[in-house]
Amino acid sequence: KQKNRIKALNAEKEKLHGTIETMAHEASEVKEIARKLVADLHQQKKNAQSQLQSEMDAVKAEMEQLKSHHQNDMSTLLKEKEELRKNMEKEHYAIEESKTLMKASLES
Repeated sequence: KQKNRIKALNAEKEKLHGTIETMAHEASEVKEIARKLVADLHQQKKNAQSQLQSEMDAVKAEMEQLKSHHQNDMSTLLKEKEELRKNMEKEHYAIEESKTLMKASLES
């Protein structure tokens, strides 16, 4: 009877060893899958950061271009304003001179 019990225990022991080996193999596979997932997430993060940096660089370049256009537009507008001021001044003097000439011709 004890021999049968020892046999049964040995069979159970072998079964447990098989289960432990299977679990160790599965744990190794899970660890490898987790390692690959972490590596993939790191790569995705790196790609996203790179993409974001590219987009930010593009926005910065566009802002610089807009700033340059704005400065050029302002410069042009200031020049045009100055030309208009000068023309209005000339017209004012021309009108004053015409008034003076008309007054003089009416007086004579």
